Amino acid sequence: MHACLICVTVFVAQLASSLLMCVSMKIVRQLNHLGYIVNLAYYPSFSLTFAPQASFQPPNLQYGTN
Repeated sequence: MHACLICVTVFVAQLASSLLMCVSMKIVRQLNHLGYIVNLAYYPSFSLTFAPQASFQPPNLQYGTN
């Protein structure tokens, strides 16, 4: 009985953590996309103050199109 309960608890914990990972990845992707749009909007005035190679990269294409 207790072993079964432990099994279910571990399964639910793994499921919740993987779901949380998926959701956080989606949030990070959306933030990266939003940051890219903001960078694009502010590109002429801020291209010299911020490091261009760090700030003005296009969104990662390895996750698909978004």
